[in-house]
Amino acid sequence: MPMRRPCIELLRIWKRTYVRGLDWCNPDSSGLKKRWSEGDPGACRHIPTPKKNAPDKIGVVAAISKNRVIGVCGELPWDIPEDRKHFEALTSGKILIIGRRTFGEREDGAHLAHIGRCIVVSNTLDPQKCGRTLIATSLDDALGQAKQIIMEQKSTLRCGIHCWVGGGERLYEEALAHTSLHEVHLTEIDTEIDINSGIKKFA
Repeated sequence: MPMRRPCIELLRIWKRTYVRGLDWCNPDSSGLKKRWSEGDPGACRHIPTPKKNAPDKIGVVAAISKNRVIGVCGELPWDIPEDRKHFEALTSGKILIIGRRTFGEREDGAHLAHIGRCIVVSNTLDPQKCGRTLIATSLDDALGQAKQIIMEQKSTLRCGIHCWVGGGERLYEEALAHTSLHEVHLTEIDTEIDINSGIKKFA
């Protein structure tokens, strides 16, 4: 009987086509982003950032193998305490947006115990059976819910990023292209995952 190929999640990394004008390096470009023109890579034009129903700042946190694998069948193919501590330090008490597979990584939900509020993007989960976990139909829907939570808690929140996206593959791709993206924390694991078998290859 042939071996089934495991469902491998890959993070595709490509060069961004624009850079955001940051207040600390260009005070006059607040609320704008610079996009390279196709004809002249040395020139750029200013485009107003569209208004959106999302937090002003969101972050992406991910870990990736040397051959760009981020998960196998919805589970992390490694268990590294230092990486777990880093993830918890970034997201403790914050809003975490994840997909259904990431949500179900552990049946007891221990990997999410430190989260302030969890929003799962899924069209199959039953909201009535998810307790305090919120369900969204898309990343935009999840970001809208996150913004509402942040607005309700605004008086008690400190400055910083209060909403993080933690995978999987599709949510990462959408978040990396979102205009609210402010920080990306990417940990490279010194490991290679065999695409055909899902077996780790430690460098």
